[in-house]
Amino acid sequence: GPLKQAGIAAGSPPSGPAPANAWRSPIRQMRTAHGLHPHAPRPRCASIVRMEASAEPTSQSPPPVAYRVPLAVFVAGQFVSGTGNRINAVALPLLVIERYGVGLSLGLVTASRLVPRVLLGPLAGAAADRLPRRATLAVTLVASAALVAAIPLTRALWQLYLLAALVGLLDTLLRPAGFALRPEVFPASVLYRLNAIEELLDAGTNLVGPALAVALVAAFGVGDAFGADALSFVVAALALLPLRPLPSEARVAEPAGEAGASFGAVWRLLRGDSTLTLLLAVNAVYTAGIGVLLVLYAPLALDVYHAGDWGYGALVTATGLGALAGVLLTPRLGPRLSPRLIAALLAASGVLLVALAPLRAFWPALVLLALAHLPESFCYLVFATESQRRIPTRLLGRYYGVAMTALAAALPLGNALGGVALAHLDPRAGVGLVGLAFLAAAGAGAALARRVR
Repeated sequence: GPLKQAGIAAGSPPSGPAPANAWRSPIRQMRTAHGLHPHAPRPRCASIVRMEASAEPTSQSPPPVAYRVPLAVFVAGQFVSGTGNRINAVALPLLVIERYGVGLSLGLVTASRLVPRVLLGPLAGAAADRLPRRATLAVTLVASAALVAAIPLTRALWQLYLLAALVGLLDTLLRPAGFALRPEVFPASVLYRLNAIEELLDAGTNLVGPALAVALVAAFGVGDAFGADALSFVVAALALLPLRPLPSEARVAEPAGEAGASFGAVWRLLRGDSTLTLLLAVNAVYTAGIGVLLVLYAPLALDVYHAGDWGYGALVTATGLGALAGVLLTPRLGPRLSPRLIAALLAASGVLLVALAPLRAFWPALVLLALAHLPESFCYLVFATESQRRIPTRLLGRYYGVAMTALAAALPLGNALGGVALAHLDPRAGVGLVGLAFLAAAGAGAALARRVR
C-alpha cells in the first residue's frame, strides 16, 4: 500500500525528510494532525518526534491565532450561503406553482438541479483537482449568483429548466472544490472543529432559511427571494478573500511513487488505508439503512404505535435530535477514532434497532430511535474529516466526487428496499432487519480492525 511505498512499514524509517508522525502506525497517525505546524522544525530522531507530538495542537485546543479570523469569516460565509440555499428551496416551487401550476413541471425543475450531481460528480471532482480551488469557488459562486438572479426573469418553462440545470451543474463543481479547499487552507488540528461547526450551522439554516423565504415572499414577492439567494452567493465568495494556502510541509504528505492525480491513485490510496475504506463502507451501509428506515417510520408511527400525525412528527424530530447529538460528540470522539470505535458505534445502533422491533410502547421506541441515530452525523463527519486529513489535497476532489456519488446512490437504494420490506413485512420487522444488517457490517468492521491493529 502507499504507506509501505513511503517506507512507513514497521521499523522502516522513510527516505528523505520525515514528517512528525512518520514512524507511527496508521491508527496512531490518524489520532494526530498530519504534518507539522507551519513553523515547527522537522524532527531528526524518534525521541524528538514523541516530544513534539505531545505539543501538537488537537481538535480540543483553540485554533491557532493566525487561523481564527479566516475560520470565522469562512464559516459565516458558509452559513449565509446555506441560508440562501434554503430560501431557494422554498422559492423555486412557489415560482413554478405561481406561473405553471402544480404538475409534472414542478418535479422536473427540482430534478434538473439534482441530475448533474448524480451524472457528473466524479468528473466535477477531477475538475476540482485540476483547477485552483479558491479561484474556482469564487468564480463559481459569482456565476451561481448571476444565474439565480435570472430565474424570476424567465418567460418560458424551458428557460427555467435550463437555469435550474446550470445552477445544479455549478453546485456539482462547488461541492468537491469546497471539500478539497479546507485542508489546503486550514491546519489538520482544526478540521474536526470546522466540520462540526458547519454541520451545526447547516442545521440552523434549515430553521432560518425557510422562515426567511416565507417572510420575503409575503413582503416583496417571490422574485426578491431569489435576489436574497443571489446575494448569499456573493457573500460566500467574499468570505474566501482572507484564506491563504498552508505551507507545503503542513499539508498531508504525498505518498511515494504517486506523482500524478488520477482515479487510479485514489483507488490505490483506499486499498492502502483500511480505516478510510472502513469509513466509506460504514457510511454506505448506514446511509442505505437510513433510507430504509425513512420509509418505515410513517407506518410505524401510524399503524403500529397508533400515535397519529403528531407521533410521526415526534419520531422524526427525535431521530434528528439524535443525529445532532452525534455532531456535538464529533470534536471529542473524532480524534480518538479507531476502526474498533467505528464498528462499535454501528453495532450499538444495530442493537438498539433490534431491541425496538418487539416494542409496542411509543415512548420507549422514541428514545431507542433517537439513540440509534446518534452515529448518523458522527459517521459522516468523521469520514469527511479523516479524508481531508489523510488524503493528499491533489486527490481530494476526485475522492469526494466518487465517494459522494456512491453515498448519494445508497439513499434511494435504501428507499427502494424499504418499500419492498413494507410490502411483505411488518414495519417493526423491517426495523429489526436493518438492525441485523448494521450488526453484520459492524462484525465485518471488527474483523478488519483486527487486521489493521
